[in-house]
Amino acid sequence: MLRNAALLLTLLPFVSPPAAAQDEFELEDTVAIVVVDRDLVAHAAGGGARKLRLEVGERLIWQGSRGRIGFAVSDRRLLGFRAGTGWSQLALRVTESPTADPELSTRIALFVTSQRAIAFDGRWHEEGIGPQETLQTTSVGSAAALVVTRRRALALSPSSGRFVAAKLGIHETVETARTVASSAEITTSKRVLFFSGASWTEQKRTRY
Repeated sequence: MLRNAALLLTLLPFVSPPAAAQDEFELEDTVAIVVVDRDLVAHAAGGGARKLRLEVGERLIWQGSRGRIGFAVSDRRLLGFRAGTGWSQLALRVTESPTADPELSTRIALFVTSQRAIAFDGRWHEEGIGPQETLQTTSVGSAAALVVTRRRALALSPSSGRFVAAKLGIHETVETARTVASSAEITTSKRVLFFSGASWTEQKRTRY
C-alpha cells in the first residue's frame, strides 16, 4: 500500500493541472464552411467570405469546421482554412487511403492516411507512416495532435512545429492515450509518456 502511494506521489508532478490553468477553454466557433456549387466557402467572423473552387470532376468526401479551423477532404487533396490566414491545400498521393475521418479541435485538424499523419493549424505538418505501423489511436487537444501506431507515438504542438516521435517497444501495450490543451499523455504496460513543449519524457511503471 505504501509503495503504491509512493508511486502515486511520483506521478503527481505529471498530472494535468486544472483546465483553466492550461487555457483549455472552448473557443466560440469563428469559422463555418459551406458548399455552393463547386465552391467551398469559408465564413470567418469579422473576416468576410473566402472561396476555393473545386476542380472539374473533383469529389468532396468530408468537410467540417470548429473554432478557427475549417477542413475538407476530396478525392484529390486536403483543404485547410484558418481564420486570419485563408485557404491552403495539400495533395493526396494516388497510393494512400484514409484510415478514419479527420479530427478537429479549435486550433488544429488531424488526418491520418495509410502513409502519413497530417495536421493543419494554418500550416501543414506531416510525418510518414510505414507499412508495418498499424494505427492504434489518435487524439487532438485544443492545440495538439497525437497519433499512436504499434511502433511509435507522434505528437505535435505549437512549440514543436513538427511531429515528434517516441518509440514504443515490441511488447509494450498502449492502455490509454489522450491530449490536453497543447500536451499529450500515453500510458503503456511499461511506462507513462508525457509530451509537452517539443519533447517527450517518461516515467517508468513499477509492478507490485
